[in-house]
Amino acid sequence: FESSGQVGHALAQLVVHALPDDTFERFSPCVNGSSAADVTRAARLHLDPDRLLVVAVGDRSRIESGVAGLGRGTPEIWNAEF
Repeated sequence: FESSGQVGHALAQLVVHALPDDTFERFSPCVNGSSAADVTRAARLHLDPDRLLVVAVGDRSRIESGVAGLGRGTPEIWNAEF
């Protein structure tokens, strides 16, 4: 944590989600110990491909053909308003 705000936010997350006090100490080793097979198994268990969305942000001329090539239907184009 780099600031008191980050520490406060982390503590709030522990309280709001009723997480154990050592959650942040265990998190990185747990993630680093996960294999590609672990991630694939979890994805198959918890994700439904028919309900997923692909969100791509960038230069339309450079990414549109790649997004269309995913075979997920006709892309919706939303222009950012600044």
